[in-house]
Amino acid sequence: MRITFKKVIKTSILLIAVCVFSVLFCWDKTTPAKSLQTLQDGHGADGPLVESLRGDLEGSEEEIRRNQRSAKSFSPDADLINAIGNPQIQDDKINFKDFPKKSKKKSDDEATELDDIFISIKTTSSFHESRMQLLLDTWISKCRKQTYIFTDASDFSLIEKMPDGHVINTNCPESHYRKSLCCKMSKELDFFIDSNKRWFCHVDDDNYLNTDQLLQLLQKYNHTENWYLGKPSLSHPLEIQSRSREGQKVAFWFATGGAGFCISKALGIAMVPEAGGGKLIKVGDSIRLPDDCTIGYIINHILKVDLTRVDLFHSHLESQFRIQDPKKHITLSYNEQNVASVPGFSLKDDPTRFKSVHCKLYPSEEMCAGL
Repeated sequence: MRITFKKVIKTSILLIAVCVFSVLFCWDKTTPAKSLQTLQDGHGADGPLVESLRGDLEGSEEEIRRNQRSAKSFSPDADLINAIGNPQIQDDKINFKDFPKKSKKKSDDEATELDDIFISIKTTSSFHESRMQLLLDTWISKCRKQTYIFTDASDFSLIEKMPDGHVINTNCPESHYRKSLCCKMSKELDFFIDSNKRWFCHVDDDNYLNTDQLLQLLQKYNHTENWYLGKPSLSHPLEIQSRSREGQKVAFWFATGGAGFCISKALGIAMVPEAGGGKLIKVGDSIRLPDDCTIGYIINHILKVDLTRVDLFHSHLESQFRIQDPKKHITLSYNEQNVASVPGFSLKDDPTRFKSVHCKLYPSEEMCAGL
């Protein structure tokens, strides 16, 4: 067979054309950068951002579910713009760097440290100056990085005193009624789940928290097991009418929020189907009870997890004057003249005794120099 120069040229051109056509046909024209830009602009997907990101996630099913919860928990009704000082959403584009950083993963066999605890304070705007400033000057100064404040209004004077993202305007009603309380507790629980920390510990804005004693307590329990630690305000289970079975009653234990309570990571995750993503508010509405009772209802009645009583938690409903050595207790409170019997500052300068308690625990603090 005679091969001419023209045949070689034609064959070469044909092969080149086939190669070019194959590359163009198989290559995805959308580059990774353009794909990310499409997600940021909110286009290119029929479903929500959570579903769009699922295919890009790597890791275990648990990690995937956790990331999905993360995306859902940062909803527009949690005012992160005011909470962290920088908008999370700018010009319809998601600023991923503004999401709070998750805790670094550590072995479950390692001892629990203060940084493994999500300390949550529930407050309201009317108490920012009177109550929150006292906590900032005392016990929060020892655990600012681990503490998150959940309130109902934007207050830049409070925000600037805490790390970025640690003051959350929940946009919940500014009241002490059931719906407002459950609304804030719902946000607290969602943020805890997203943090990936080992323990969720809730206190009110009239509590003093002894973090040294708290850490000693939590180191005795396994965060990978279901633990509900706190102190009931009643000597018997709370009994209510069943909402699903007419004529029947339901009894359950709950830890009073006024004394503080802690929930392990395992139990927090188990609560998500019943309480996550705002469901806690619906449960509170169905049983017509405030936040701490609703938490107890979900844990003790629905999930069948017992309350472990810890008498080192104290609320303002107890006789605070019996507390003379704060080193032995986890939380303290106050109510007008019902305060701890701790010497130190005068009653005029320290009516709650929190400053005196703080100086008893940390005598080298600058505020304690005059004692």
